[in-house]
Order: sequence, then structure tokens, then C-alpha cells
Amino acid sequence: MTFSSDEPFDTDFPIEFSLSGTAVQGVDYTIPTTSTVIPAGESTITVPITMIEDGIAEGTETIDITFVLDLACGVNPIVQNVTLNLEDLAPVTVNSDVTITPGQSVQLEATGGSGTYTWTPPLGLSNANIANPVATPIQTTTYTATSQVGACTVSDQMTITIQSCDPATDPNAGTVVLSENRICANGTAMAIAEGLALNSPEDVQVFILHNSSANDLSAPDFVLYATNNTGFFDNVDSYPTNTPLSSPA
Repeated sequence: MTFSSDEPFDTDFPIEFSLSGTAVQGVDYTIPTTSTVIPAGESTITVPITMIEDGIAEGTETIDITFVLDLACGVNPIVQNVTLNLEDLAPVTVNSDVTITPGQSVQLEATGGSGTYTWTPPLGLSNANIANPVATPIQTTTYTATSQVGACTVSDQMTITIQSCDPATDPNAGTVVLSENRICANGTAMAIAEGLALNSPEDVQVFILHNSSANDLSAPDFVLYATNNTGFFDNVDSYPTNTPLSSPA
């Protein structure tokens, strides 16, 4: 907060002001003094006001500052008022990290901030500009929710880990192979499960992924098949090279 005059003062000029409003000094803000002096030869003086961020959304609170300049000879004093509006910066909070199997979806949830959010990266999200998009990532992804509050940016992030089958550490329940490595339009490939633990369709789920560079969901020929436990995959109106990602039993 700055007090100023059009011209420098010949002598020290005392300044006194009062505070009111809905914001509470010592709880919502601090200020070192309510009186100061503009030194002789100077025309301005600044009194710092420090906001206290408590992370609690309390709506708009105010600091009302009143400065009264008494004039001599019975002239009415000059009264100046200014109001500062304080907005608490509630932090953004999102879901905890989660692990899923390929093809599963997770509903994300962001709270706090301004109530308006942008999720990045947008890949695999139903809508990147709402609080609670549905995420269906095709690989382990860390999502960040960002909210703009005035000139301040707040964010939080969470990671969705795609569970994969690791032959080095996981039990060998069996194998899944495709009858074809490439499927043309209207063609059909069959995924064949072998192994004692894979005796029924419920024992294995097969995932087929288009090999588009950078996993570009916007590519015109991109096809991502959902979970399939029938063992048959039809390719219609596209020409992807299909690769089995995992086959958790």
C-alpha cells in the first residue's frame, strides 16, 4: 500500500490510517503498522500488507483502509478510502494414484482452485476441461489438473499405472498368440490361448492396439479395441497392424 503526494514534502509528513472490513488482521493478513512518515524531501511511502494463505475457501474477504488528512482553519478534512478484496487460494486436489489392467477406465476428480480445470495430457480422457473426466489410458500416464485463480496457478497430479504381464516375475499361466499379424479391412484374426490356466474365456482378456506413432488417438486410422475375451477381433474400415499388449490371467 503506497501513500503519495504530487510534490516532495519540506518536512517529515506523518501518515495515520485505520483498518476495518471482513478480513481479520493476524488471521487473513499482517501489516506492520497503521502509522508511518513520508520523510522530508520524499513524496511517497509504502506500507507492506502480507496475505496469509490458509487454504480454506472462505469467499471474498475485504480490508477497508481509511486515511484522514486534517486541514487547518476549520476546513473539512480530506477522507480517502480504499478496499482490498482477498480471495483464498484453495489448493487443487485430485484422485490418488491407481493401478488398472489394460482397457479399464478411471473417473478422475479435481476439487479446489477456481472450479475450472484443464487436464494434461488430454490423451485418453473423455473431456480434458471438466472436473471429472473418464480416463482410459493405453499406457501408464500421469495426469495433471491445473486451475487458474486470478494471476495464480494451482495444480495437482495423479498417475494411472497400466498393469502389465512381466514374464520375468509373473507366473506363466499360458500364452496368447494371434493367428494374423496384420488384418485388412473386414478381416478377422483369432487370438489363441494355450495353457492350463487359460481353459475358459473368463481366464484371459486380450487387448489389441493400433501401432500409430506416438499413440495418436486423433489419427484417422487409429483403432483401439476394447477388452475382448471371445478371442475374435474384427477390423472394419481401417488397416492397423495389431499387437497384443498383455494377457493377464
